[in-house]
Parts: sequence; structure tokens; C-alpha cells
Amino acid sequence: MKVHQDVQLKAKTFTSDQVIEILKKFTLETSIWSFLKDQSEEYARLTNSPSCIIQLDEGHTYPAFAITCNSNGICEIANIVPLKTGQILMPEYNRLSMKFVKDFRSFVRKNKIKISIHLSKEDIGLDTIISNSKARKLFEIYLSTFSKSYHLNDVKRLDVFTCAVSRLRSKKIDLYLLKGYLIEDLNWTSKDAEWCYDRIEIGLDVLEVNKNIY
Repeated sequence: MKVHQDVQLKAKTFTSDQVIEILKKFTLETSIWSFLKDQSEEYARLTNSPSCIIQLDEGHTYPAFAITCNSNGICEIANIVPLKTGQILMPEYNRLSMKFVKDFRSFVRKNKIKISIHLSKEDIGLDTIISNSKARKLFEIYLSTFSKSYHLNDVKRLDVFTCAVSRLRSKKIDLYLLKGYLIEDLNWTSKDAEWCYDRIEIGLDVLEVNKNIY
């Protein structure tokens, strides 16, 4: 399944504010990138965290990259939006993400700046969406039967998977991605995928409440 690629910047020896300053220096040393000062200040105020907006000065959209840092000191591209006419669809979004990674990686290498740059996969499968092997096996068992029949036994298999996810406390599953996988890779209807999504989400919410009442 094709997804929007995520870009993360991690720096052990720099604070988040220093990473923002490094990004500013990056735009000053390259001819096709600009640091949008006023927009960056407003964005940092809205996010209440070190943030900035930089612009790629090429193409018909002149895309702006909104970059913000979380409490763990990881900075990431939160969004890429066009400042001129047009829209940015997924293939273009990913191309722009890779363009930033290529240019910024070249800059940090040239200046010997210790910042790691991570670009997530463009094409993901069930092993990425459900990283825990035990939970994934249970979901695959559910998929291997008449999973769209809404039969009680099939619903029970899905509920067993949901209970395992809640009990294992593994990496949180992005149910939106799981729904997309069912539709795009397995050719489920939107109705069937939405039902599966809702059943898991409600089940996880109920199980979380149950944990906290004892």
C-alpha cells in the first residue's frame, strides 16, 4: 500500500532550537531553499514547540515544508503544502520529501553536522502496520477465513486479535493504515473495511476502560 512518507531528524548533540537554526543555515547555503521567518514564528507559536517553515523555490507550487519538534527532541516534516496554485498529491508529496532528504543530507555531510535523517517507506505491508508478530498472526487467521461474512465465529476471531493487541501492549496500530490496506491491497469494500476499523477501535477503547476500573 502506498503511503505518504515521513521524514524525521534526530540529533543527540543538539537541542530542538539548534536544529531549527541548522535548518535556517541550510536554506542560506542553498539557492533553491528559503526560510520563511514570519510564517515560522507564527507556526512555532501555534505548535508551542520549536518549529519552522521552509520553502522550495522551484516547481509550479512552490511547496512549503512545515517542520516541528516534539518533546523527545525529534523534528519531523508535519506537512508539505503548496504556496502557489495547485495541489500536492501523494506521489508528488513523496518526491518532495525525498528532495528535502537528499539536499539536507548533502548539507549536513558537507558541514560535518551530526544529524540523522530518516525517510519512511513509500510502500508498506501488513508487517509494517502490525509490527508484533503474534498479533499479526491472529489478524492473518481472521483474514484467511470468511472475514467479510460477519458470522459470529469470524467476528470472534477479530475480537481475539483486538484482545491480543490490547494485552501485548505492542506498538500502537494505525487503524487508518489498516483500513487502507484492506481496501487497496485486499480489495475490500469501504463498507467492510470501515466495519472492521470500527470493531477494532471500539474494542480497544472498551478494553482500555476495563483496565482502568480495577
